[in-house]
Amino acid sequence: MIPSPIKTFALAAAFAACLPLSASAGEQQTFDAFSAWTGKGFTVQSGPNEKTFVGSVAGRVYVETDKGPTDAGEMICPLKLKVNTQTGSQEMTGSCTIAGSDGALMNLDLKCTGVYMVGCKGDSTITAGGTGRFANVTGGGPFTIRASRRESTQDGSTAIIDQAASGIIFWRGFKYNTP
Repeated sequence: MIPSPIKTFALAAAFAACLPLSASAGEQQTFDAFSAWTGKGFTVQSGPNEKTFVGSVAGRVYVETDKGPTDAGEMICPLKLKVNTQTGSQEMTGSCTIAGSDGALMNLDLKCTGVYMVGCKGDSTITAGGTGRFANVTGGGPFTIRASRRESTQDGSTAIIDQAASGIIFWRGFKYNTP
């Protein structure tokens, strides 16, 4: 079940809160993070050889530290995934909202390509619109997203398929720069 947007927004704070706070102006920080997510959305036939999923994923986020993963809260990411039904290739675009415990916001754009039912690799980029300590922060890094379970329901009266899924997203070598 996807948490309510208000609850997700409030809980997403910890991911951003775990970013190293000791960064000086103009300093670059690097970290690894991951989220085990659940998602929900709809898939439609969007072309002769194409299906499109539109939905969102949300879940607990963990930042990896020397002492192991640290619970960093939650995130929510609206996504659009296009699948070529002949080749199995896929393209995904989306964005994530991550909020710090102090109310500071960070936004990420996601873009990746891959193979349907296997995964998608690409780049995430911090976008303008951050607030508080994340105002004017820049950076990003590579990420991979994979779905491990999918459930589909269709009542037969529509071409829209209701879908739920779960999986993992992880960032290795995510870098951000303070202004």
